Amino acid sequence: AMNLRSWVRCAAAFVAVAIAMGCEKKDYDHTPPPGKGSVVLDNFTGDEINVFVDGKPAGRLDNYDDWTLDLFPGLHRLVLDQHHGPRYAAWEVDVLDGHLTVIRIRVASGDWRGYDGEFSVRSP
Repeated sequence: AMNLRSWVRCAAAFVAVAIAMGCEKKDYDHTPPPGKGSVVLDNFTGDEINVFVDGKPAGRLDNYDDWTLDLFPGLHRLVLDQHHGPRYAAWEVDVLDGHLTVIRIRVASGDWRGYDGEFSVRSP
């Protein structure tokens, strides 16, 4: 059996490897096509998520994966629906020409049935 000290060392090593691999800090290397902006969905959950843009299916985001959508500038409605589960989120996203809007998706801290999104806008 693993004693507490061994477990702590193992956990610390795992965290160090995760940080070294860039689990929390990523460089989103994508340039939007001319006349468009991009939304990067970065899934920090173990969920597969169905993605809808402006009421239309856009695809499925795999667990712990990221995915980029190139969209025309302007306000877009983004809906996330957990595949085979209750989690859900809906956001209005203002897409800017030539910029990346990064949304880091996590399970909502106040309600396990929802998603929280950490939004940031970056120049490519």
